[in-house]
Amino acid sequence: MPRWLEGRGGQPEGYCHRQILDVIRYLVAGGITWRAMPADFPAWDRAHGFTRR
Repeated sequence: MPRWLEGRGGQPEGYCHRQILDVIRYLVAGGITWRAMPADFPAWDRAHGFTRR
């Protein structure tokens, strides 16, 4: 369980990890570029930053 849900500090994340993983799966399956993401997904730079961790 994330620490912010337990009340022990930290800032809630902007998007859930499920949404980010959906973005990555969409990119891999469709072979598109990061900036060509549909608007209903999280921002491309947010998802790209998640993969760079």
